[in-house]
Amino acid sequence: MINSEKYQISIVSKGEVDLISDGNKVIKNFTGNAGMTTGGTGDILAGLIAAFAAKGTILEAACAGTFLNGIVGDTTAKEMGMNFRSSDMLERIPKSLKFCEKF
Repeated sequence: MINSEKYQISIVSKGEVDLISDGNKVIKNFTGNAGMTTGGTGDILAGLIAAFAAKGTILEAACAGTFLNGIVGDTTAKEMGMNFRSSDMLERIPKSLKFCEKF
């Protein structure tokens, strides 16, 4: 992720395995599923990253937001199957956040 180093920014590349980089290291996130290819999940991800950025570094925020977004998607898929909307994910953020706080 050469652009993140060049411009001194953190980048999140969503995919089957999400990649997060600040130019010095690349971190892989394995949470999430194919049901998250619906519109709006990237908007949720951006909001989560912005919320976490208030309390840490941008790289930490990108990692935490990406992980939580995937957990929310996995929780939604477990409860609803793979055919869900981003609004279904929004409803499950509090439950997923409580799950993540255990770690």
